[in-house]
Amino acid sequence: MIRVLAYLLIILAGMMIAPYLIANKGYVLVAVGEWTIESSLLVTALVLVVFYTLLQLLEWLVVGFINTLLQSRYWPERWRRSAARKNTLTGALALAEEDWQVAEDAMAKGAAKGELPALNYLAAARAAQQQGHIETRDKYLALAKAQPNAKNAATVASIRYLLQQGESAQARELLDTLKVDGRAKPSLLSLAKEVYLAQSDWKALRLILPLLRKKQLLDGEQAEALLLKVDLGELSASDNRTLDELRKHWAWMPRVERNKPIIKAEYCRQLAQFELAEAQQLLMKQLKSHQDPHTLAAVAELMHWQDNDKLQTLLNKFHQANPESAELNDCIGRLMLKDRLFKQAKPYWQAAIKAEPTRERYLILADIQENQGEQFAAISSYKHAANLS
Repeated sequence: MIRVLAYLLIILAGMMIAPYLIANKGYVLVAVGEWTIESSLLVTALVLVVFYTLLQLLEWLVVGFINTLLQSRYWPERWRRSAARKNTLTGALALAEEDWQVAEDAMAKGAAKGELPALNYLAAARAAQQQGHIETRDKYLALAKAQPNAKNAATVASIRYLLQQGESAQARELLDTLKVDGRAKPSLLSLAKEVYLAQSDWKALRLILPLLRKKQLLDGEQAEALLLKVDLGELSASDNRTLDELRKHWAWMPRVERNKPIIKAEYCRQLAQFELAEAQQLLMKQLKSHQDPHTLAAVAELMHWQDNDKLQTLLNKFHQANPESAELNDCIGRLMLKDRLFKQAKPYWQAAIKAEPTRERYLILADIQENQGEQFAAISSYKHAANLS
């Protein structure tokens, strides 16, 4: 509505001015040498407006033509970048669909002229890894490392792939080139944990355990499980080659960890390699307060039933209080079998199987039954063991 009103005002103004311009045409004389041009002022003004308009159009045409010539040289580059974006999108979709061959080819093609070549190379390396193309994968990773700010990401990817291959030594070499400290990213800390576990490097694991907790990469239960694995690993590590080294390590461990039955049982096993009597004495002391599976398993492994009245009295006392305990019956049965007391061991194995049947227990019972000439019963035990395998 406003636009129509404006047009109307312009028309009215033109109608009002037109008679004045017609009555007062004015006069323009232009003399150049022998040439003389005469015209009214109105016609001259119209000619100038038309001339300026034509000049402006000519300028636009000339500038547009020159710009087209200059930009045409960049058209192939634009086409390549467009093709790179298309290949990258195709590769990303193929990765999501786990079509590894298509993903590898598309990502590799889109890398050269892509906006982020490092991402293309890393994605192509992942696709090659899934196909088992190790040499091709390493080529892509090397190309990714050559890109700006992508060296660490490519190194982390290399470590992960080497771990998947079981090449923990090579993975550790690469990991040592990175800084695994409090400033490390959570993904690197998690990867370091896997490398250290693969190499049974318990000291390194103990060092990063607080960082894993701080970064909330482990919950309370997972952290306790890892700490337990570290404690057990350090006790059985090759570093404890002498009795003094083993005792020094045991004294260094925090009391709360030493008091765990599973830790103390493992310490007794390691101690028995040097001082069997001392290990048995410590184990007897532990048995009086803890009848857990780990302590009972260590007792069955390190001690004997015969000529050990204290042990017999203690275990019989526990058995009378808890005759249905699978672990306790298993312990007594194993102790008797070590001394070839097959007949006496049989009821304990039967009680252990009744409480908690396992394939190993059925096989041991079958061996006892064969020793006692109970062939049919042994066959039945073997069948039960086969069903549990």
